[in-house]
This record gives sequence, C-alpha cells and structure tokens, in this order.
Amino acid sequence: MRNAIAGLVLVMVLSSLSAPVLGQGHVSVEVFTTPHYRVTGIGRAQRALAVGEVQVYDLSAAMRLENSLSDGLPSDQAEAASIAAHRIRNLDAKQLQQAFGGLVRASALRLDRIPAVVIDGHAVVYGVTDVVEAYGHYRRWRGD
Repeated sequence: MRNAIAGLVLVMVLSSLSAPVLGQGHVSVEVFTTPHYRVTGIGRAQRALAVGEVQVYDLSAAMRLENSLSDGLPSDQAEAASIAAHRIRNLDAKQLQQAFGGLVRASALRLDRIPAVVIDGHAVVYGVTDVVEAYGHYRRWRGD
C-alpha cells in the first residue's frame, strides 16, 4: 500500500519540478539534507557572494507524509485503499512539492548521499552543510 501511495504522489510532483532559475550574475544553490544536519550560511552567502535564493530540500519529508497517509489504515486492503485514495485527493500541490520535490530533484541530479550542496545545477559538494563553505569549495574547484 505504501508503495502505491508513493507512486501516485510522485507522478503528481514530477510536472511541477524544475531547476531554480535566477537572474544573470546570480548563482543557484540547492541544499539536500535531513533534520539530522543543520544548514548554515544561507544569509551570509546571499549577502557576501553572488548567491541568489537558496533552495533547501528536506529529504525526509516524503517519509513523514507517507507515514501520515498510511497512519491508522485498517487491515482490510480494499477499505485501506479507499481511505488512502481519499487522503491523497485531499493533498494540495504545495504539500506534494514539499514532500517529494527534493527526492525527485535529487534523483534527477543523481545525488548518492547527503548532505549535498548543488551549485548551478551541476557542481555537487558532499558532506558540507554550510553554504559559504560549499561555495568556497566550488570556487576553488573552478580555479577562481
């Protein structure tokens, strides 16, 4: 049942997901994490560097939504499917995007671990949750 719920929800999210688009001269930054990792440096990066909006994805949000959708379902499979379908219909696009958008984006980027900071949709810095530090690694890699 849980896999069916996840499949239905992911189909709904796919059409609304795209990479951040920023004005000329700004760097896009996406952070992929869970509550186990504290993300820092967002404000400093925006003030001191050419970083625009920083998108932070909580990759554990999907599991929390799935748990809430399947919480208290009866053991009868037909009844459980009916209740789950009703719960899914009552979700709005924002809830779906918040829960599954990060997983879909991480998959599209082929990220294989977290935390990860993605700069301009192609450069990945793993193991760092400070946006300024990650941007520094990126600039050194580029030779700036």
